Amino acid sequence: MTSHLLKAEIHCHIEGAAAPELVLQQAAKYGRDATPYIRDGSFVWNDFTSFLAAYDFSADLFWNHTGGYKNWSSTSVNPIIVQSGIPTGGGDDVDADNTFDLNLQYIFGSGSRFNGWIVSLNVRNLTDEEPPFYNGNTSGIFGNAAGWGYNGFVSNPVGRLVTLGLRTRM
Repeated sequence: MTSHLLKAEIHCHIEGAAAPELVLQQAAKYGRDATPYIRDGSFVWNDFTSFLAAYDFSADLFWNHTGGYKNWSSTSVNPIIVQSGIPTGGGDDVDADNTFDLNLQYIFGSGSRFNGWIVSLNVRNLTDEEPPFYNGNTSGIFGNAAGWGYNGFVSNPVGRLVTLGLRTRM
């Protein structure tokens, strides 16, 4: 029923989402030093590049969730019951889909001969989940001739995808 609606990824990075005073209070509470990140009551970064440079290591874990829904398309196995143009029964139940993505990044500091280099590891679909069965063709990532068995707008049949990156300035 909602497969035709646009989806958005909404997330919040904890770094910078809290006021500097709160960060200092929490750091003191847990015995951590936050002074490399906060000076004179403000965070040390003034743009995205300086924000990244303040942290030599970062890790992100994303949970991607699509709730279960009804397949009201003409390809559903169970015939759709329609009253006044609105589906009221039939259709296929499509299970919820849950995957996790992991992103790791390390920035080499000034004490290293690789100063400023960034190495990253990204793993999409960390637990290698298969998409829930969807009887129909929604095209999705493969174009018009594929997509049978999964909803290409909200699922991906590729499975786990691992990428390793290395970045430096020339």
